[in-house]
Amino acid sequence: MKKLVLASLIAATFSTAAVAQQVTVYGVVDQAVRSTSPNAGASTTSVVSGSFATSRIGVRGTEDLGGGIKASFILEGGLNATSGSVGSGTNFFSRESSVSLSSPVGTVTVGRTDTSASEGVDTFVGVGNFGVFAVVSGVEYAGDRENTVRYTSPTVGGAQFQIGRSHASAQGAQTDSASLTWSKGAVGVAVGYDDAGVDGKYTAVGARVDFGVASVGAMMGQREVGTAKTDVTAVSAKVPFSAGVAAHGAYRTSEAAGAKTTTATVGVSKALSKRTTVLAVYQDTDRGAAAGNFVQAGIVHSF
Repeated sequence: MKKLVLASLIAATFSTAAVAQQVTVYGVVDQAVRSTSPNAGASTTSVVSGSFATSRIGVRGTEDLGGGIKASFILEGGLNATSGSVGSGTNFFSRESSVSLSSPVGTVTVGRTDTSASEGVDTFVGVGNFGVFAVVSGVEYAGDRENTVRYTSPTVGGAQFQIGRSHASAQGAQTDSASLTWSKGAVGVAVGYDDAGVDGKYTAVGARVDFGVASVGAMMGQREVGTAKTDVTAVSAKVPFSAGVAAHGAYRTSEAAGAKTTTATVGVSKALSKRTTVLAVYQDTDRGAAAGNFVQAGIVHSF
């Protein structure tokens, strides 16, 4: 009887520990076959990874410390499913490597992470409507910066504030960043600002609205490096239909030193389950001699 009681106590102890410390392995595998037709040169066919949703693999965990205080961590690396490589260069966890402590007064995060949500203003356009096809490129700083300390406020009335600093590293100069997001129901707005000194400044504003029959997002961003400026605008839309089918569209412009690039993308997706989606996409880019278009079909699976 004593042995039975002792075994029950040990089992209960380990069960409690398992609940208090929750660790999850997660990821996204995005693979597609693409046929590219440039204005100059022959058409090519290739397999691409992470074109709709960024392919990644990661581990995250949370421990409840009691009193409304929690500790958590994220270790996440970019994944090129075409070659099987993870990370970038010598950084296996190239996307995120951080630990956080949260309480009712906010969350402090330290490590390799976003300086603030200013880098994520474009997600109001991209992630919700048309994956990375609508995400702004060539304007933002590195999405995840080394040597970062970030504070995230609690959400009050739908609003959340973030401020952070990334100390100088091989990635670039010291960067200070702040952002403010607000959402309520079908509407969301965001504004962000980064100051990286000699490496430039970045300002972005964005908004999204879900009308039910369609969701629409738009954003504007500008990067200043000295006297040089790059301006980007983007808009995207998603129209859901029955049986998990949706139509997508995105339009993006980028202008620097009088040269303007426009990119238009249309596509259709079919959700086979909560974790698996198939899609087909057509994209056309107008950029002088570098202009061209591509068509692709692929699979996105999350776990």
